[in-house]
Amino acid sequence: MAPTATEPDVRAVVLNYEGALVLAECLRSLCKQDYPNFHITVVDNASTDGSDKIAEEMDGVELIRNETNLLFAGGNNVGIRHAIEAGADYVVLINNDTVSDPGLISAMVDALH
Repeated sequence: MAPTATEPDVRAVVLNYEGALVLAECLRSLCKQDYPNFHITVVDNASTDGSDKIAEEMDGVELIRNETNLLFAGGNNVGIRHAIEAGADYVVLINNDTVSDPGLISAMVDALH
């Protein structure tokens, strides 16, 4: 489904640190969202377990690699700043161990409008 000019731009920021066991399932569920104007960015906090490669190889997922572990607030701030600069109307923070329903973002946007 292609986005239209009236659909808000929604950007998910998934902060990752050493999430090799959980990140792929999280991203697969986000990639199934039924909302058309939705983008996914993984902010990796200098993982050493290869989990950054999971995000790098997944279609439709943008990866930002931090050189050091900026911890929870610092890592999320990198992602939020990036989303705002990219034109986000809404930013949703998703934990890397979250599995989301395909209608999550649509329901969120409906509730906000």
